[in-house]
Amino acid sequence: MPMHWRRIAWFVSFAIALALALWMRTLGYGWSATIGAAVVVWVVLPFVISQLCAAFILARVHRRIHRINIDGLMEDIADDVKGLPPEEQVAVAKRRIDERFK
Repeated sequence: MPMHWRRIAWFVSFAIALALALWMRTLGYGWSATIGAAVVVWVVLPFVISQLCAAFILARVHRRIHRINIDGLMEDIADDVKGLPPEEQVAVAKRRIDERFK
């Protein structure tokens, strides 16, 4: 997960924990319960947010890989580089990958 997303998750979880603490205090909960719940939310929520973001990113990557047909790309590269020296194999493979991802 990109670093700015982690910061966003941290600040969002802090804001939610603060709102929870204020709400719990208005309902008459004690300081220990309020602070305990707020700390748990503040610590646990960024992990939940990061997992959701990771799932979202992985789902997009998965769809893109299937749309590009990565298996067909590997077969095409293997056919194109047969009999070429290693340096040329790398160049041909890079060119084919660049062409497919454009």
